[in-house]
Amino acid sequence: MKNYKRFKFVFTPIIFTLILIVNALLIAGIILNVINLTNFDQLSRIIPCYIFIVLSAVLIILSISALIKRNYFLTSEYIVLRLGLIKLKTKLTEVIEIKKFKNALVIYLKNEKYFLVLISESDYNDFIAEIIKNNGNINYTQAIEN
Repeated sequence: MKNYKRFKFVFTPIIFTLILIVNALLIAGIILNVINLTNFDQLSRIIPCYIFIVLSAVLIILSISALIKRNYFLTSEYIVLRLGLIKLKTKLTEVIEIKKFKNALVIYLKNEKYFLVLISESDYNDFIAEIIKNNGNINYTQAIEN
């Protein structure tokens, strides 16, 4: 794989806290279901416990992998967001504008959608320069804030 410029995805404190709380609840649910498995004698009551345990384990793995490996990287064709095992791509040809606010970087797409880029403010200028280097047709504006 080529060595692309990477920009670390930054979770907001609220999102980070919510991920930790949800993981703690999932772990508690797994523990309670394992305890309940010893008390059930009917197959119809055991199967939902196993399903909950498996789904909870999958969600925990996805969220922990997102906490460990989280970054944006830019190719000549895509903006790629990697959150653990999940990879989201946006074509650079779909991007029409990048708008830099004081505390936010917003990318607007042709289909009237947009997304917020969650990286460190110190990386904004490098990120914008990399995108414009790969697609010079993208408009860049800096919002004037009072």
